[in-house]
Amino acid sequence: METALRIKAIMKRKKISQRIMAAYLGVTPNALSKMLMRGNMNVDKLAQIADILDVDIKDLFDDSSIHHVMCPFCHRQIALAITTSIVVK
Repeated sequence: METALRIKAIMKRKKISQRIMAAYLGVTPNALSKMLMRGNMNVDKLAQIADILDVDIKDLFDDSSIHHVMCPFCHRQIALAITTSIVVK
C-alpha cells in the first residue's frame, strides 16, 4: 500500500524508528510492521500517526492517486481522493 511507503519515508526523514513509533502508538514493533505492510489502518490510527509525525493526514498519502482507508465501524475499505486547496485571506 502506498500509504505505508509514505509513512515510512516520513518516519525516516524525521528520524523516528519503527520501535519508537510503535511505542507512541502503544503497539509492538511487530504489530506496527504488519500494519504498515498490510495497510490495515483505520482513520483514527492514520490521524494518530500524522499527529506523531507532525504532518497533515493528507501528507501520509501520495497526492496523485486514490487511496483506501478502513472504516472503523464496518471494516470496509473506503476510497479517498486526496485533494488540496489554497485559501487566501
